[in-house]
Amino acid sequence: MKKLILFLLIVLLLMVISLPVMAEVLTDQQSTDQIQSLRGDIDLIQERNAQASELMNYYKSISDHAINSVLLIVTAASILLTIFTLIGTIAIPLISTNKIQKIEKDASIAKEAAEDAKNNAVKAIRDLENRILEIAQSANEAKDFSRMARSETIASEGLVWYLSKEYDRSLKSYNEAIELNSEEPRFYFNKGNVYYEQGYFVKAIEEYNRSINLNQYNNEKAYYNRGRAYCELKQFEKAVDDYTLSIQYNPNNEKAYFNRGRTYENLDKQDEAKKDFEKYQSLVDEKNIDIQNNPLLCQW
Repeated sequence: MKKLILFLLIVLLLMVISLPVMAEVLTDQQSTDQIQSLRGDIDLIQERNAQASELMNYYKSISDHAINSVLLIVTAASILLTIFTLIGTIAIPLISTNKIQKIEKDASIAKEAAEDAKNNAVKAIRDLENRILEIAQSANEAKDFSRMARSETIASEGLVWYLSKEYDRSLKSYNEAIELNSEEPRFYFNKGNVYYEQGYFVKAIEEYNRSINLNQYNNEKAYYNRGRAYCELKQFEKAVDDYTLSIQYNPNNEKAYFNRGRTYENLDKQDEAKKDFEKYQSLVDEKNIDIQNNPLLCQW
């Protein structure tokens, strides 16, 4: 706008400057009336030029006032923006910090709750697992007890058949008992006795071996009876070893001393035999044993 007004003023000034020259030319060629007319036009132009200058000054003052107002508004806005920025710089971190702290606290609580829930779930699963194992164990124990009780009943029947000298029935009962409970050394021991009475000494030794393997350190009767079977097979050295083991686990087994003494006699070891016979007689007298009713084969 300023440039347009300035451009118009320059044009008008040029026209004003050029008018006298034109007037002089026209004076030489035209009449006085025409010169007067031109002067009147010049005066009119000058008057309008003055009006234009006044209008220009007016618009300039308005423009300056407007510019100053705008500058004032911009300055005020800039100050306000600075103030708001300063307030935001101070307040927002505080708000953000509080919000972050709250979020961190909530997250921590949620994490603890999740951890507790996980631990409780794991504990519940383990408790349930243990309970199931307890129930299963109880069921297995009941089943095992029933099976063991049944095996004992059948083994008792086998002993009855053995004492009745019905050895085949006795063997059948002990085999059934062993099928139900293969970890009971007594069943193999008694089965070995059945084979011994039948004269199957090798089979008897095999059953005594099984009994000893299941109860190696507290099976003096099995060692003693196996020694008897070795004697029947004329394996006297092995018999002496088994009698000695039987005495080691039970020093009061008078039968072991007696049979070891007889075995020493078969080995021509009379001094050892004499000592064992003396020990045997001492124990018999001490325990007041009826020799006539004291079977040489141990029972279990």
